[in-house]
Amino acid sequence: MRLSQLYTNQPQRFEPIYFQPGLNVVLAEINLPENKSKDTHNLGKTTLGRILDFCFLKKTTKEFFLNKNIELFEEFIFFLEIELPDKQFLTIARAARTQSKASFKKHSRPHQNYLFLDKTDWDYYQLSFDRARQLFDGLLNWRAIKPWPFRKIIGYQLRAQDDFNLNWAIRADEIAQNVGAKRVGKSTGVLASTASIFTRRCSPTGCVISPPRIAQFRLKNVFHLHKFAGRHADWKPFLAFLLGFNAHLVETHYELEEQQKKLKKEEETIRKELGGSLQDASEIHGMLSIKKADANKKQERLDQFDFHLSDLTRTEQLVDEIDQEIANLNEERYVLKINLNKINQSLEDDQILFNVKDATQLFKQAGVLFQGQIKKDFQQLIDFNRAITEERRIYLSEEQQEILARLEEIGGQLAHLNQERSHTLSFLKDTDAFNKFRTIANELITLRADIQFWERQAELLETLKNYRKRLRDLDGQIKDVQRDIEQDMEDQNADETSLFSRIRLFVNEIVEAVISRNALLKVTQNTLGHLEFNMAILDQSGKATSADLGHTYRKLLCVAFDLAVLRAHGRAAFPQFVFHDGIFESLDDRKKTNLLTVLREYVGKGLQPIITLIDSDLPPSTKNNPVFEENEIIVKLHDQGDAGRLFKMGPW
Repeated sequence: MRLSQLYTNQPQRFEPIYFQPGLNVVLAEINLPENKSKDTHNLGKTTLGRILDFCFLKKTTKEFFLNKNIELFEEFIFFLEIELPDKQFLTIARAARTQSKASFKKHSRPHQNYLFLDKTDWDYYQLSFDRARQLFDGLLNWRAIKPWPFRKIIGYQLRAQDDFNLNWAIRADEIAQNVGAKRVGKSTGVLASTASIFTRRCSPTGCVISPPRIAQFRLKNVFHLHKFAGRHADWKPFLAFLLGFNAHLVETHYELEEQQKKLKKEEETIRKELGGSLQDASEIHGMLSIKKADANKKQERLDQFDFHLSDLTRTEQLVDEIDQEIANLNEERYVLKINLNKINQSLEDDQILFNVKDATQLFKQAGVLFQGQIKKDFQQLIDFNRAITEERRIYLSEEQQEILARLEEIGGQLAHLNQERSHTLSFLKDTDAFNKFRTIANELITLRADIQFWERQAELLETLKNYRKRLRDLDGQIKDVQRDIEQDMEDQNADETSLFSRIRLFVNEIVEAVISRNALLKVTQNTLGHLEFNMAILDQSGKATSADLGHTYRKLLCVAFDLAVLRAHGRAAFPQFVFHDGIFESLDDRKKTNLLTVLREYVGKGLQPIITLIDSDLPPSTKNNPVFEENEIIVKLHDQGDAGRLFKMGPW
């Protein structure tokens, strides 16, 4: 399947684009000096890939350029014509204003114009979005990627700049998910990796990690596209399929882990319902037996109207417990009241603890005998005594309050005990058997409630045992699947004729042809048993180097991977086009020429590469011949006014 034509209902603002069966070039010429040093020029070469994605029924968000600038694009309807494997053609129409609907028309000749086609002449007109996707999947008939929908492969067909660049904003979370690490904290944290790959501190703006380690993550983005920013279970099984591995095993592995995660949550809920501190089965069943035996005895007494044992129990309780406790409290209250009386007597206002008259006479006599040696007068002695008395009063007041509080507490306890004593005596003296029957019946109700509680605890414990058994079974299944994945991985690696071996060989051929270095595509298992997909550029000794860390070589690896996959899967019921934005960016001239040679070689193998570049990134021409054939340049853009943009309007 190849692209044939892209046009809109606004030809004066978006000229039709006719795709060639071979190489297709979108060339942007930068003529104004002030624009030559800019990284971006907003001419539309990148936007073309977004429009193609839109026509392939991309689910857009409010950040999509059509939605952010709906006042500019609300009148646009986009028509994409594609060539199907059976040499028929299909046109899909999708409007910027009504993105949730799409129309389809199948036809036998290329380059049709359906701007004014009546709605009755469309094969399918304004289908709902989900229905349109389902139908489009059937019309494309990409049997080679079944059972996955067509949107899974589109991400590798339309490589935007976001798919070449490392997105630091989501980096820490992706690392954690990718290698089984967990992130601590919201904005910064330490990644504790079970794979022992990442060991340093990270923040949303980057990580300080040595290059050999970071390379393992960066190159995973060759496979983990910006479009696939979700869970690994959403894209890794499909990638495994593309590379020729048993995707069913990979998918089953994630499904079993999801079941395991769900069961663990349910198990934790049961544990909390059991009360946090988990009781063992012996304790629960023991308490249940005791409560049931007690309930049976009371039920027998009720059935026989025999209250002898109940009366005896109540009498023992009265004598041994209630009376003794009342006696103890009364004794304590007696002691406390004696102490309280003593404190009250000591707290008389301004009490002087010695005879003032005798002290005065003694002080005068001492002054005569020890004249000049006594420096303090009598008033100071009184003040000193009063200070001591005041401090003592403070402590006595505090003790007084404590005694009063305890007396009040004892009074409440005695009131309760006396009431209980009275109730028990009333039971013993009650000659009405029906009142006694009612009392024991109430006690039986309480016992039955206790029995229900312990029965519920027993049920929860049994449920918990079942969850644990299921978790053990799941653990076994997961280990079995991990072993099968490992065996399949080893088989595909060892078989030189396998799809993976051919893709690996093609990737190396492309990289070697461009930069004269070998590239290694490898698949391993991490500590959680998941497949890890890695690519690395090798040095002369065959070891992975940090050369692939750069944006330029990383882009080259992406291009090599996409071309190798298309070539390995062949032409049968598989897409044959690929879009690469800014493909020659940052390469030196010799490598640009080598890459262009590879692209032309793959055109000869039936592929339809679509590339974008600016004129400063052009490979050098040979013998004054143009780099590209005239028919290969399908769109030429420039920076001299709106006429040079993809959309013939000012920048937005």
